[in-house]
Amino acid sequence: MRYKIAKVILSVNKELEFDYSIEKLKPKLFDLVLVDFRGKPQIGIVVAFSEKSEAKNIKPILKIFTEKPILTKEHFLFAKKLSNFYSYPLGVFLFMMLPDYIKKIKKKSFSIDIDNKKGKFDLKPIKIFIKRDNFIERYEVIKKYISKNLENGSVMICFPNISYLEYAKKIIEKDFNVPINIFYSRESKLQNFNTWLNSRKNSIILGTRMAIFYYPYDLQLLIIEDENNSCYFQEEKPYYNLLNVAFLLADLKKINLILSSDYPSLYTYKLIKENKIVLDEAEDKKEINVVGVSYSKEVLSPLFLDLVKKNISEGEKIALIFNKKGYAKIAKCLSCGYIVSCNRCSSFLNIYFEQNIGICPYCNSKIELPKMCPKCNSGYIKWIGFGIERFKIMLKRLFSDFKIVSIDENFKEVDIMLSTSKILNRFEYMNKFLGFVYDIDWFISKEDYEATFNAYLYIRKLANFFKKTYVFTHMPNYYVFEELLNWKNFYEKELSQRKEFKLPPYYSICKIILRGKTEHKVFEKINNLYNKFKDTLEIYGPFKDSPFKLRGNFRYFLIIKSKNPYMLHKIIKEEIFSIRSSNYKVALVIR
Repeated sequence: MRYKIAKVILSVNKELEFDYSIEKLKPKLFDLVLVDFRGKPQIGIVVAFSEKSEAKNIKPILKIFTEKPILTKEHFLFAKKLSNFYSYPLGVFLFMMLPDYIKKIKKKSFSIDIDNKKGKFDLKPIKIFIKRDNFIERYEVIKKYISKNLENGSVMICFPNISYLEYAKKIIEKDFNVPINIFYSRESKLQNFNTWLNSRKNSIILGTRMAIFYYPYDLQLLIIEDENNSCYFQEEKPYYNLLNVAFLLADLKKINLILSSDYPSLYTYKLIKENKIVLDEAEDKKEINVVGVSYSKEVLSPLFLDLVKKNISEGEKIALIFNKKGYAKIAKCLSCGYIVSCNRCSSFLNIYFEQNIGICPYCNSKIELPKMCPKCNSGYIKWIGFGIERFKIMLKRLFSDFKIVSIDENFKEVDIMLSTSKILNRFEYMNKFLGFVYDIDWFISKEDYEATFNAYLYIRKLANFFKKTYVFTHMPNYYVFEELLNWKNFYEKELSQRKEFKLPPYYSICKIILRGKTEHKVFEKINNLYNKFKDTLEIYGPFKDSPFKLRGNFRYFLIIKSKNPYMLHKIIKEEIFSIRSSNYKVALVIR
């Protein structure tokens, strides 16, 4: 059959297919082509052929960029699976597999040739979760899999952020002589394109979540490091979860998939229970002590102070963890009750004593703190609440003979080091320190069904840094503390409760966040969404998000619960995509 028409998806309009004549140039399926679209040259992908077209005045294809198609049938099938799962147009995902630099090129002299030879497998593909306390220990296991899979093709490792990626690269490059290519969003378009070109065959690829769409055709092994990290979810369009994408790709290509972390997500643990993933774990020898403290007006409990004094006198070093920045929580007028807050966000400020400033925790705006109330001009401003800066000052007064510093200072020769959860972003472990976790009740009290699970991971991750960990709480009999030394028992209890209350990983929950400059218009828009969904879905809201105002935008959200994630994505596509006004922005969190 002789085709006359090519169906082309354009980079400027990924939702529709456009017809172009192939009387002169004969492109192949999935070829990258140059076409005229509304008087401007545009890049397109040939996705189908036809004998005829219903359109009038069919324009010809101007250029075929490559002798061999850059994309393949496999890429097309992968994009189709993603489109079906996330309900985005096929073209959105096809163009995500091409570097942005390609989409900008309009010169007729441009061409590239890619070797799209698929790798080969000697064994049945595996799915495995490697559980170790830190990356160094996990890497000792992972590098054996990397060596084996490099014999037949490429290996890709995804990391939650750039600093983690760069830290890992220094370790990995010592063991392998093959090219190590890095993908991350801060690269220039030209750098990204060159990395893409150099990583098409027999290479190790390191990247953040976006790297998975640039996988080479000979990919043999895909690794998701720190798999329980929240950074793997893309909240802005197109919404996707890296873990879902990784499973879809591994199943399509029939390649090996390794997930690795100190602890699995509940979703992954459920798959381990169902024998869909193999668990590889080592013995856990961490010592964690739960210390019950009574409620008191005093911020630092007498028991805490006694333990500090006792351990320091015995030659120990202490790392105090308290996840509240600054000196105080709020700056409040004693006369009229006015609270100094951010002008762009409806948020209290982190109060810093030494600089006499307040810093917004969301937009980083700085405000010099007044002594008198700017509203009533009569009341004094008082700083209320406690942050880590105030803890430091109090400890220095109580223990004047001890050397006390913050984590950003030199803490090698100290008695007490103070840190927020920022310590979890560091890669050196402090095995000479005792960890004193003093903020766990704040984690547990959050209004979030994941609060307890996140609190558990927070304790366990912190415990990996120290030789011994003390957790101070007003609720020592709460179940999160009962199973600190038996993680599987805790996961079983958590899964049981999630199943009973129809929560993830048994049900999908979607948080739809709508933001805009005008409050009543944002509310009206999201309320219309609620009215569309209320008769067919389990939906709650609208609610004000926290903070309600963020960088000048007001935010409302809806919560939708469904047992069928495909249906959830389909409804989101049909209704959320209809919000195209520049006056509103949509973000999603899907669990």
